[in-house]
Amino acid sequence: MRATLTVADDPRGSDTEEFAAGLREGTYAARHWIEREEFLALFEARLAGRLEFLRALQGCAFVRKEPAAASAPIAAFANYMYGRQGGGVAGPYAHGHRAGIMLCEPFVRSLH
Repeated sequence: MRATLTVADDPRGSDTEEFAAGLREGTYAARHWIEREEFLALFEARLAGRLEFLRALQGCAFVRKEPAAASAPIAAFANYMYGRQGGGVAGPYAHGHRAGIMLCEPFVRSLH
């Protein structure tokens, strides 16, 4: 049986609403799902660009638990993470999501 990727098709909110939703989700992911080594890889990928960050996110353990998401082409994975109408890696939801994760950078870097 093949796993299917469920992509949200919710109507898009205002840019402010989308950023706030992404920020909440990114902060939650940072606090509950992302391991320290994955954070470090995400920090490096962020410096390389949005698409590289998304690829690094796809390699995280919490994503690998969903086989369809882990093996999806990067465009399909972007839709899965940010919603079909979310503007992709350059949309306000994605900006908020990255910001939520990166807010934890100082704390994670200080861990031994």
